[in-house]
Amino acid sequence: MPRYGYGIASTALWLSLLLGSCVGIQNESTLQLQTFDHAILNGSNIWSNKDLEVTVTANANEVENDDDGAKTDRHEALLAQSSIIYGLTEVANASNVNPICHAQLKHVQRSILNKQPWALKVLDASGGKPSGFIFGQNYWLGSREACGSMQRPLGITLSKQYKRQMHNGLITQQSPFDMDYRVIYLRHNSPWQVELKLMSEQIIHIGLCLPSSCKSSEIQQLTSDYMAGSFKDSDIFEMQPEVLYVKDLKLRDVFYNRLSFKLVVGFVLATCAFMLCAQQLSVAKQLPADGHVDGAGLAPVESEIWRALHFLLKWRPVQSFVSCYDVANNWRRIVATRENSSSEIPLLNGLRSVCAVGILIFHVMWFMYFTVHNKATLLAYGEQIFFQYISSAPLLVDVFFTISGFLQTYNFLRNTKQLQAIRDNGSIANVKLFCKLLFHRYLRLVPLYLIVMGSVDLVFAYIGDTSVYHINERFDEICSQHWWRNLLFIQNFYDFNDLCLNWSWSMACDMQFFLIANAILFLYVK
Repeated sequence: MPRYGYGIASTALWLSLLLGSCVGIQNESTLQLQTFDHAILNGSNIWSNKDLEVTVTANANEVENDDDGAKTDRHEALLAQSSIIYGLTEVANASNVNPICHAQLKHVQRSILNKQPWALKVLDASGGKPSGFIFGQNYWLGSREACGSMQRPLGITLSKQYKRQMHNGLITQQSPFDMDYRVIYLRHNSPWQVELKLMSEQIIHIGLCLPSSCKSSEIQQLTSDYMAGSFKDSDIFEMQPEVLYVKDLKLRDVFYNRLSFKLVVGFVLATCAFMLCAQQLSVAKQLPADGHVDGAGLAPVESEIWRALHFLLKWRPVQSFVSCYDVANNWRRIVATRENSSSEIPLLNGLRSVCAVGILIFHVMWFMYFTVHNKATLLAYGEQIFFQYISSAPLLVDVFFTISGFLQTYNFLRNTKQLQAIRDNGSIANVKLFCKLLFHRYLRLVPLYLIVMGSVDLVFAYIGDTSVYHINERFDEICSQHWWRNLLFIQNFYDFNDLCLNWSWSMACDMQFFLIANAILFLYVK
């Protein structure tokens, strides 16, 4: 009886374990295993052990393939949310890009998933969201040089003595089609970034390595679609980005048709010609007194040019003008030292030099603001005691105004002949004298001022096309419309955002102060 009880207990325990193995996750392998077990219980031997091993192994492979497929889907979803370049390849279709661009973008997508070296370099060269967004990190530029290595592999030779874990082709493998570095500019509206209310903030710069066949307008549309989809789903900072434009960083042909380009080239050629004439004049002064010029030793064309220049430079007005471009003589004047005359005030020269250096350093710090990724930190430095000397440099402009007013009054009152002429002249003669003084000052300032305007217009047109940064102050567009305001020195009467060379506002103020001060001095003397 006891043995029988133990046998029943052991049989019940074995049945409970056997049946318990049938109560589990109901997938295909479990169901088939249940059928096999029930066959054993029924006394039938349908499957052999070998069949069981094959079936279970096959079902396990199916489960593993399902897991791999789920992992791949999760991996693609993560890539679409975290990688902008991959997100663009995902939203691209035949309706929003041209066929070649569509085929190449899909090829990039497949190659990234297959971990092709060139495709991973494309992924690595394209920018993504970095850290530091709260304090102004809006430069997601990636690597322009890495994108360039798609067609131009790095010229680097690695020694074969060392064992490396790197994949073959990281350096040498090129993309199957041309790739270009593009920069996409977005304006975000996130409440989670420190807002300083200065120029060029809230503009996100995204550098991407994209096929050359994709047009900028197509990339802009793709970016808008991506920002409204996958990017928005994973955006915790509530950026709500708006795509502004796309740059390919290539200089447009219209650059060479600009009026400023022609003017600057003309001024450079004219300056070189005058420097050549000055050199010719210097050589001519060393010739014998009879002035015999035969052009010996020169080619026929060079001899004719020599004779023509020598003939022109005999005129006194031409000689006095051309001598201003003598490089050697000008250099000697620049580096020469001399005693101050009795009419000069050395203190003012030193004060102007110190103020000019201070303003120069301030402008370096100011324009650095547009290129750093931690703008709030940079301004925090400006509020520290050590940097107060730099951040308060704009006040030094008032020092220049004071110096200009003092020197104008000082030079005016010590010119006894001019004072006597003003007392003796009538109203019309004094108006003419006033206009003469104004024209003399205008003629001193405007020629160089015009050259600076043309140079700035040309430089901003160039960096507007080729710089990775968003240029908030497009002087190439503003100066072409409002250049006349600067030539009349009235630009400070208009809105700051509409100023051509906005830092020249002080010149307009200085000219206006000159007019007012001269009018007061004329009335005082009269």
